[in-house]
Amino acid sequence: MKKIIITSMMVLFGVMGAMSQNDSSSFYEKSLGERFFMDIKMKAASKDNSTNMVGVGAELGFEITPRLFATANYEGVWNMKEAGGARTWWQTNNIGGGLGYKFYLAKNDKSLLQSAALKASLLTSIGGVDWKQTVYEVGAELEGKGKYKPVIGFGYRHTNSRTTGLPDHNGFYMSIGLRF
Repeated sequence: MKKIIITSMMVLFGVMGAMSQNDSSSFYEKSLGERFFMDIKMKAASKDNSTNMVGVGAELGFEITPRLFATANYEGVWNMKEAGGARTWWQTNNIGGGLGYKFYLAKNDKSLLQSAALKASLLTSIGGVDWKQTVYEVGAELEGKGKYKPVIGFGYRHTNSRTTGLPDHNGFYMSIGLRF
């Protein structure tokens, strides 16, 4: 019981701290619908255990405070393994969620960046896929300005394989996409 109370208090104080860091009074003037955003991305990870990973995905996000946001993620991933001159492909669909914190917000219109954020995500495979997996990601994301904002991300990705015969995959990833 003590652990639950202490954990709850830590979460509460963390959210209060994030809310108190308000850099923009206009954020609280936004309607609830204006605080949602959507990203469409392409992603690739470095080679590990003779396995390459590429994918496409979408994130539906919600700005909790001017700096703190949460996302619901979907990605379709193709993995290619090279062994003995032969290439084998596996496909998987992952869903999950994540949290992010914007450590930089543009103060004026002269900046090329709208924001820079740190993110952490957890995803797991769904359906009858070739490679069952759980994915852990940590990284950074740069958001440009405009109606359709360019988004560039990079970080580290650990894929915990739950399919016999397929090894775990660890590597750096890079993503590029658009935010609506």
